[in-house]
Amino acid sequence: MIAIAKSLFKEGGSAAATIGAFMFTLMNLVIEIGIVICILLGWQLIVADLISGFMLIGLMTFGFVYLTPDEVIEQARENIRDENDSTVQNPRLWDGGRPRWRDSAVPALILLDKTLFSLATRTETGYSVQ
Repeated sequence: MIAIAKSLFKEGGSAAATIGAFMFTLMNLVIEIGIVICILLGWQLIVADLISGFMLIGLMTFGFVYLTPDEVIEQARENIRDENDSTVQNPRLWDGGRPRWRDSAVPALILLDKTLFSLATRTETGYSVQ
């Protein structure tokens, strides 16, 4: 999805059309999860979800057209065309594309803590209340 929007913008497409296309492709995810929502929670919620999705696309595209300065759009277009340069201004925030250990270790520790707590409080008949 990001690659499609990036190539559209890089080839000279308008920024509003690029944002609109990107958000419309995200609606595909809403439709797929909508089937599950419809089965579990009812058709009313999926109708409301689809309507709000289209409203969000319209509002974001409309707001982007009128609120984003042209200088920002041109700077973004120049950054995309010059793919060799990093867009991160602070070198401490960029580590060459390697995953940082904090990004994977912290969620793993949280999951491990919950799993160990679950195993520690389980009894033969279920979970004990403490």
